[in-house]
Amino acid sequence: MSIDEKMIGEVLNALPRAVLALEDRKIMFANLGVEKVFGWKPAELLGKSVEMLYRNTEEYERIGEVVYPRLETEGAYSEMYPCRHRDGRDVVCNVDVARLGDRLENKRAVVIYEDITERIEAERELQESEEQYRNFVENTHEIVQSMALDGRFLVVNNAWQEAFGYTKEEMNELNLFDMVTAEYKSQLETIFQDVLSGKPVINEELHFMAKGEHEIIVEGNFIPRTFYGKVINVRCFFRDITENRRVQREINEKMEELERFNKVVIDRELKMIELKEKIQELETQLNVKKVRFPMTPLQQ
Repeated sequence: MSIDEKMIGEVLNALPRAVLALEDRKIMFANLGVEKVFGWKPAELLGKSVEMLYRNTEEYERIGEVVYPRLETEGAYSEMYPCRHRDGRDVVCNVDVARLGDRLENKRAVVIYEDITERIEAERELQESEEQYRNFVENTHEIVQSMALDGRFLVVNNAWQEAFGYTKEEMNELNLFDMVTAEYKSQLETIFQDVLSGKPVINEELHFMAKGEHEIIVEGNFIPRTFYGKVINVRCFFRDITENRRVQREINEKMEELERFNKVVIDRELKMIELKEKIQELETQLNVKKVRFPMTPLQQ
């Protein structure tokens, strides 16, 4: 074996995928990756039909009927197929096939199997969680929205439409950064920087302009949604606190008014006390005494 052939063999064995060379659908070469994908050692597969890697004869024949005509005309083919592990469990593989040579003679081909079972399961769980999320979104009174990483709206619920006044068709033309009021724009930008780094942002108050140019005040959370460790979108859960803030402002104004009134009353009382003290001081200084008159004979 030349150095080049040895290097090629080492490269093939280093791959985490199963690589097979087939002739008449029999395995003529198998790299070490077949054990990782299928549980078989390479020597156990040599000279065997590739059928042993599929779940049953029917699927094996049907796959051949699809693959080899494509190899004849196009030279390569790629598809996702269910396969069978040595221990009997199903594995889902992405299968890439290429013919060996310019013409398909004796069905000579190289096949690469990539085990994507975990990825498929993760995608299925993701889809299920999406359905559960949509059910929650449509039945909660909270304002819920999912956004792309640039602030575009992907999904909003009925509570969002009622609060902001836009239809779902109009939503497609909106961006959260265009709706936030000017004094809160930098705060929103900071929030997104944190969220895009994977950090949730909790209990933030922001002011937005709803349809009709009226202000709406919300308080809520920004939650990054990740897939395989990467943030793919942002979910927001808001409460409309506009009315609460209006009531709070009225209470604060009444309190301020009461404080001003109390201050006036207290100042008046203090002035009255000060005046009385001055009168008493003056009386003392003038030594004012009450005059007593002598009794008349009749009174006696």
